[in-house]
Amino acid sequence: MTTYVIVDGQRVAANVAGDYYRLEAEFRRVFGLDLIISSGVRTWAEQKALWDAYDSGRSSVRAAHPNDPKAFHVETNPIGPRAIDIRDSGADAGVTRYGNPRSKWIRDNAHRFNF
Repeated sequence: MTTYVIVDGQRVAANVAGDYYRLEAEFRRVFGLDLIISSGVRTWAEQKALWDAYDSGRSSVRAAHPNDPKAFHVETNPIGPRAIDIRDSGADAGVTRYGNPRSKWIRDNAHRFNF
């Protein structure tokens, strides 16, 4: 059974939180900015509600059906509840924008922290 903790207001598996804190500390050391978890693990029902809103056109936020193996945020996903979405405290899009120095750093270094 997975144990969850709350990080930045988001549900995160405890082992993932430990890896995230190490990643966040190194990111802060390199860039002087904080990483922030903007989305963590969701229950099947929470993911279904997001998918229903997207599928019906009530939301423009793309969401996978919770039975989709690519719905990585669902706690029942076959690879386990490791997915988190992150942003940073910079004034621009930062890690959320492909190709800038901070997103490149995440891409190049995330594996060192089990992501």
